[in-house]
Amino acid sequence: MAKERLSKINSSINIETHAIHVNKDNINVLEKADLIIDCTDNLSTRFLLNDYCRKNNKIWIYGAAIRTSGYVMPIFPDGPCLQCFIEEASLDTCDTVGVLNAITTSIGALQVSVGMKVLLRKYEARNDLYYYDIWNPTLKKLKVTKKENCPTCNGNYEYLTKDDSMIPIKFCGKGKYQIQGKKKEFGEMKAKWSSLGEVIDDGETLRFKNMLLFKDGRVLITADTEEDARSMYSKYVGD
Repeated sequence: MAKERLSKINSSINIETHAIHVNKDNINVLEKADLIIDCTDNLSTRFLLNDYCRKNNKIWIYGAAIRTSGYVMPIFPDGPCLQCFIEEASLDTCDTVGVLNAITTSIGALQVSVGMKVLLRKYEARNDLYYYDIWNPTLKKLKVTKKENCPTCNGNYEYLTKDDSMIPIKFCGKGKYQIQGKKKEFGEMKAKWSSLGEVIDDGETLRFKNMLLFKDGRVLITADTEEDARSMYSKYVGD
């Protein structure tokens, strides 16, 4: 859908799409990118991007929003990184405090603006962190410093080796979990599930009950709790 919309805006550009959840095994799909813009909604993936970009000398634009405010930061190989100012367990989530949809649009626009300046080599600062509150219109430019014991800045790229494939990822929004399992044979899964209920096959995914199975083994599950998501996965998908 995104590719189709962008192609209508500018039919002269080439767009390459990948229906994958970026992880340590496939993140090299980004190796040709001159600039990476973060549109993820979980810290594990952001820390993975952070490690990958630092190790491979790539620039990326961090962006996040919560409640009515958000942050944007261009992260350069020679400047402070994400782990210099964020710890994995330190943030609220949109499930616990909510997020205003207008702020996500504004943060995305700011990321694009900063990204254009980076590509045009008109962005010189290496430690700018932008804070924007859309409810009480406020835009601030803060300064981030390198943390002396930052693992990423010291060459410890733990997220490039960390195996969290079977750990459910909680997405922004109520009851949305993702589990990255082993790659499944669609024909076998469709036959298995068809005996239990309706299965919708669109060629790229299989939808069954409250689950959506992708060809790379990812499963999106709507459940009340992480335990319920694990239970659904175990019952209908297996290992």
